[in-house]
Amino acid sequence: MRWIAWLLLLITPAMGAQGTAKRRPAAKKPAAAAPVSAPKSWPIESLHVEGNRMVNEKRILAASGLKIGQVAGKAEFDAARERIAATGAFASVAYHYDPAPGGKGAIRGTFEVTEVNQILPYRFRDLPATDAELRALVAKENPLLDNVIPATDIAIERATKVITALVAKRGFKDKVAGRVRPQGDTLAVVFGPATPPPTVAEVTFTGNQIISLTTLQNTAAGVAVGVTYDEPYFRQLLDTSIRPLYEARGRIRVAFPKITTAPAKDVRGLAVAVEVIEGAAYNLGEVRLEGIGGDLTPLYREANFKSGELVNFEDVNLGIERIIRRLRQKGYMKAASQTERKVDDTKKVVDLVIRFEPGAAYTLGKLRIEGLDLIAEAAVKKLWGLREGGPFDAGYPDYFLSRIREDGIFDNLGKTKSVLKVNEEERIVDVTLQFHGSEREQPKAPR
Repeated sequence: MRWIAWLLLLITPAMGAQGTAKRRPAAKKPAAAAPVSAPKSWPIESLHVEGNRMVNEKRILAASGLKIGQVAGKAEFDAARERIAATGAFASVAYHYDPAPGGKGAIRGTFEVTEVNQILPYRFRDLPATDAELRALVAKENPLLDNVIPATDIAIERATKVITALVAKRGFKDKVAGRVRPQGDTLAVVFGPATPPPTVAEVTFTGNQIISLTTLQNTAAGVAVGVTYDEPYFRQLLDTSIRPLYEARGRIRVAFPKITTAPAKDVRGLAVAVEVIEGAAYNLGEVRLEGIGGDLTPLYREANFKSGELVNFEDVNLGIERIIRRLRQKGYMKAASQTERKVDDTKKVVDLVIRFEPGAAYTLGKLRIEGLDLIAEAAVKKLWGLREGGPFDAGYPDYFLSRIREDGIFDNLGKTKSVLKVNEEERIVDVTLQFHGSEREQPKAPR
């Protein structure tokens, strides 16, 4: 039995060692390295704006709040977009950013904007503050533009709020409103009392001699009667309607120094009385044409400026239009002009410098005819007077269609229309002449 005891002594340490090994903690595996996340923002290398026409790029970028060198990503560009949109000057604002060239880990940011349709001048009426004071307030709330404002609720309400705060301190009790109103040939935002002003019921004149009272009153009635009255706008109406009557008679210094209003007696509204100082008569002096090369003699002959005679700006303007028409016949379809007056009040003479801006020259591309059969189409193309590849006269297609109608070229001729397709890059204009028959009959050339 002794050998059994020895065997037990040998086995027991081994079993103890085995039990100890089972209780010993396993060796830890090396922890896996954490994944490296992609960066979400980068230094800004450059910022640009696309789509802006009236609003300066630097002002848009200033409104964005972003700066070159700043670290930015989606969150920062989203906030910048909201700041630009909050100005009220844009119908839409978007952005994108791309890696800058050079592999430096920077980005180039671009804002894509669409300006609102109406960006208008503004003025004030019947408020207890000077024009300069009020303009300074509006400009501070409208930092993107000078002396114009987006005609949007956001921009107008912001300006109205600061104007209201100022005039309220000066005892102004009425509410202030900003409204879009006519201003000459365009529109303007007018800030004034919310209570609408009275309308013009009648206009009278005093001091007139060379133009009859009936002519003045009838002319003013056509543009002013029924219009809400405020003096700055009424004076613009005088300049656009009454002043040309005097300038056609050489009275270029005509003035309207005093305008008074009173309730009209027989109708609801205001009776407006205008004092006229007609001034002396002036003659037309030297007329100089600029901006056009070559021999100008035919253009002077075309305009027929009557130097040495009583100046008639109605005739002068007609002469300028004849020159413009001549330029457009040579392909300068966007030709325009500006006139500078040099007045000698001692000699009572007006010299003129007329600066023309011909612009790019356009040529005729393809002529297409719609609505005619092959025989009639061939007849029209034979009559067409412009050569493909030659100068394009923008007024010729409509003139050509009017002659077709006047000369009775077609029976059953209904509506006609010219459609221009302009390739601005190549300065080529394709023309489509559309013919429609009357009572659903195809126009036919008389036999």
